[in-house]
Amino acid sequence: MIPVLYPANATTFSTFGLGVLTDTISCEVTEERNGVFECLLKYPVSGQHYGLITKECIIKAKPNDTAADQAFRIYRITKPLNGIVTIYGQHISYDLANVPVLPFSTDNRSPQLILSQLLAGDTRFTGWTDYSDAKAFSVTQPKSVRACLGGTEGSMLSKWYGEFEWDNFTVKFHSHRGQKTGVVIEYGKNLTALEQDEDNSGVYTALLPYAVYTPEGTDTETVVTLPEVTLPIVTSEIVRAKTLIMDFSDQFDGVVAEEALRAKANSYIKANPLGATIPTVKVSFEPLWKQPEYSALLERVNLCDTVTIRHSLLGVSVSAMVIETVYDTLAERYKSISLGQSKSSMITTISEVQSSVDKVESTVGRFPKLLQTAIGKATGLITGQSGGYVVIHTSEENGQPYELLILDAPSIDEGVGMWAVWAFPITATTVPMKPPSRQMVRSSQTSSPPAHWWRTSSRPVLSSRRTARLIGIWRAAKSCFAPTPPARRSPRSATALPPSRSRKCSGWSSSHPTGTSSRTAM
Repeated sequence: MIPVLYPANATTFSTFGLGVLTDTISCEVTEERNGVFECLLKYPVSGQHYGLITKECIIKAKPNDTAADQAFRIYRITKPLNGIVTIYGQHISYDLANVPVLPFSTDNRSPQLILSQLLAGDTRFTGWTDYSDAKAFSVTQPKSVRACLGGTEGSMLSKWYGEFEWDNFTVKFHSHRGQKTGVVIEYGKNLTALEQDEDNSGVYTALLPYAVYTPEGTDTETVVTLPEVTLPIVTSEIVRAKTLIMDFSDQFDGVVAEEALRAKANSYIKANPLGATIPTVKVSFEPLWKQPEYSALLERVNLCDTVTIRHSLLGVSVSAMVIETVYDTLAERYKSISLGQSKSSMITTISEVQSSVDKVESTVGRFPKLLQTAIGKATGLITGQSGGYVVIHTSEENGQPYELLILDAPSIDEGVGMWAVWAFPITATTVPMKPPSRQMVRSSQTSSPPAHWWRTSSRPVLSSRRTARLIGIWRAAKSCFAPTPPARRSPRSATALPPSRSRKCSGWSSSHPTGTSSRTAM
């Protein structure tokens, strides 16, 4: 087909318009699943209609083997020195990116009514869909019609999923646009070129789901995670741990329960191939149905169809969806098709890009809360606050640890005996002067123990031998500083220690009767 030029205000394309662009050098139409739909045309400056080609004009071109001719509005023209201009056109449906929609909300409305309401701002367009299930839908701030259809949070595409088909001024919203045609593109039959790309960046071994909500009566957000933190993903492609962190907040309207979060996450794992690589294959092929001897074959390929690609020498055998087509309008044949997993979006304007950026910033902004929650749970496990035989208590003022308890039961309340170690910045190690009771331990969890519980050692404990020596020191110190009744002393012996106490403190030097002492030999 030879492209045809129309004025900017044209609404019907059954005539020859401003003229047929017979001097066209090349014309390609690229369409992606729920994504780009553009025309790229090259035309010489010496062409008959070169003077009529201006921005905002419309070009009619054939987009694929089966669809009707489509209208593309010119938005860009480049003029190099070689005398061949490149003309870029977007599908006429891109006009909806400049039609505003004011905020509204519905509790329960069918997608057909919503589609008609969104398109009411431009009488040229009509809508159709095969969806029937009604859902709540809202537009919280002014947006374009195209942004409400797809590409932004809360759009029809994000609510019902599906696939759009743009047929000039008709917007079709399919639950499944393509079909399984049984077409096989094979080496030695009709395959002329092949390029396979395998990317495992989307393969994971675990999913960490979380959701953020604000409880009633508070302004503080609460982060909800699972007790097991992550859910496993079955995969054999990678051996290292690789976790996908995903925010499920938009799937809840109020309080988030752990069971509901787990169910949403498991459904997501089941619906998405997170444990396997979906290869992308780009091929060129010969349309056999155009050959006289194969005219009876219905091997036609359209966007979103599922086809099979085989190449025995390269070991390629892929059955996947067509996610992109590049069609040569002049030759009326595909230049290439791509199969795989769609990564396109319907973002077309700066405002839609900003909306996507705001969503990303909102998600990223929740990471500190998520990390804080995860750190809190991990800290609880490490310090024994969630149960365990080893408990570490930290100060509420500066968060520094000051107490280590080794219990004979999983909790303090169940324990009978314990080994308690206290540490302060002013000392290298500390040895208790007498073992505190469980009540004493509980009362000292947020404050420093009394001074008379301690005996300060001049060196840290680094081995079991040193630990045993400190136990002996503790026993000597206990007897050394045991309270004794005061004895009468003569003025001559006022500064001398009692003989009995000197014998108990053998091996120690004391500079103060309250216990600020150091052992002479360790």
